[in-house]
Amino acid sequence: MPSSYHGFLVNILNELLWLKPSTVLDVGIGFGKMGMLFREYCDVFCAEGYGREHWKTTIDGIEVFADYIMDHQRAIYDNIYIGDAAKILPTLPEYDFVYAGDVLEHFDRNVGEQVLSLLRIKAKKLVMCVPVGPKWKQSPVFGNVHETHRAVWMPEDFADASKIKVVTFNSKPICMVVYENASTVFDKAADNNKWHNEETLSGEGSTFANTAVIRAELETLLNSIDNLVDVGCGDCNWITSIPFTGDYYGVDASKKLIKSNNTLFASKHRQFDCINAIREDLPAGDLYLCRDMLVHLCNMDVARVLANIYLSSKEGGTFIATTFPNQQENTNIQTGGWRPLNLQLPPFILPDPITIINEKYDHIDYCDKSLGIWPTSALRKFVNE
Repeated sequence: MPSSYHGFLVNILNELLWLKPSTVLDVGIGFGKMGMLFREYCDVFCAEGYGREHWKTTIDGIEVFADYIMDHQRAIYDNIYIGDAAKILPTLPEYDFVYAGDVLEHFDRNVGEQVLSLLRIKAKKLVMCVPVGPKWKQSPVFGNVHETHRAVWMPEDFADASKIKVVTFNSKPICMVVYENASTVFDKAADNNKWHNEETLSGEGSTFANTAVIRAELETLLNSIDNLVDVGCGDCNWITSIPFTGDYYGVDASKKLIKSNNTLFASKHRQFDCINAIREDLPAGDLYLCRDMLVHLCNMDVARVLANIYLSSKEGGTFIATTFPNQQENTNIQTGGWRPLNLQLPPFILPDPITIINEKYDHIDYCDKSLGIWPTSALRKFVNE
């Protein structure tokens, strides 16, 4: 339908208002209700004046059925792309806020999963409304064959979302799903000192006491390389104390932490950059360190980071990451949470590491916390996943 369930409108607008986006993408414009609301609350609600000349937000839209588009949508949206979202999304830039209302169910399941992946890549914050369960059946509407429901989605399909809310409408369940990308999530964590540690914003694992073993081990290892890329460097509480004469590149998704690191630690051979390793190119390096980083990402984002490291690494490069070899199963989480990962178990199944360094972490449940060392060539399989 070119219309949609009204019950989530306040929730959607709250997500929009909290973010204060400069760019918005509405996937599946339909009648254009959401574009109208986005324009009102981005450019009218708190504006200095009334009229198009005061609009500052770019609001674009995608619609597969050209006959739905009329003059009122053209007046509200800056750009309207007519066609299949699966083909259009790869051509578009990243947006601050992406909304996809009643979209996924119109694709065959395998294509819908690809569209979901694209939406998450393109959005700093993604909000979706999805009818869930087998009761939602729909045939062509208003002459639009694309209105046919082709796949069934369930709430558990979005288990790694930042938020999910399920309600019943006309005796059928429908859910609102929110995904926030790593930059948004980890800036929030830094702002709120999420890990509640007085010494470091990066949490208990990054204190001097809990890095004593690895600082000694890494000092020896770093003597044999020319450059190190520290992926998820956090606030660099401990690593800058290790003598290293090569080039150090610290990257993190949090703008706040990178700004602080540049103020406190930057030098000719020590550089910091705000890079979201899930989707942005990494510096070329001999060694990539992902200590206490992958454990905060959902499984899909972990795979993307591993692929990114493989593609960025110099030939013969090395990859070091936190792993828990005694862990018997890898659970999934939403990006921004935490759980122990055994990188040799599904869904990652890395080979035996070249070396494994037990951190001697002082926690009875995680005494196996270690750094595993692999050649970056072991990450090749993640490129096409």
